[in-house]
Amino acid sequence: MYVRPGDPRQVRFTPPKSGRQAAHGSVPGESVLVGGQTSTLVDVRSSLNKDIHLVIPVAAGIIAVILGLLLLSIVAPLYLIIGVALTYAATLGASALVFINGLGYSGIDFANPIILYLFVIAIGTDYNILMSDRLREEFKRGRSPRESVRVAITHGAPAVWAAGLILAGTFASLLISGIANLVELGFGVTIGILIAAFLLAPVLVPSISQLQGRTFWWPSRAPKAVPEEYDDTFEALR
Repeated sequence: MYVRPGDPRQVRFTPPKSGRQAAHGSVPGESVLVGGQTSTLVDVRSSLNKDIHLVIPVAAGIIAVILGLLLLSIVAPLYLIIGVALTYAATLGASALVFINGLGYSGIDFANPIILYLFVIAIGTDYNILMSDRLREEFKRGRSPRESVRVAITHGAPAVWAAGLILAGTFASLLISGIANLVELGFGVTIGILIAAFLLAPVLVPSISQLQGRTFWWPSRAPKAVPEEYDDTFEALR
């Protein structure tokens, strides 16, 4: 639990590392083990700090492979992964800004970075798939990049917005829990979902797709343009 500077609930305690050093030197020739909640949390934090350097590249690599197989492209998954990474960085930055600079916390919970990473990566990738799959569908039908973006946003963005609002509202309920760790987690996940649902998937991804054009789907090739009569008939059946 974190408390504000000057809060009467603050207590002084001996850092776990110093306590261990004192315990090991108290009985010459013997091995002394240090237990308790504080020591356990120190070990957990140390493990998480090591694991996050493995989890981040492994998760990103697996997601990139899945996106590549789904979209049949090499370039598109790279942009999608970069977009999700930027969303994660923005989420961490917003959490630090609010809780450290705004509320005066000494730091955020040590488990939050890896938990937020898993949530933001999963949710951001889901929303990216919804939009990019529709973009690819229109691309394969022979539409121009600009027209593909128009159709994808028109038909796909409302579903992403609705899903984002529902999920963000669910996690936002943690803000009234009164438990510091849950408040931090709820705020971070809520911000990450909103960024992914309203900026990343419906704005950034279609914009990059239009700017890159057919290069975005490399090495896939665009088919011949769909005849105008067929195109209008297809739209009328939607």
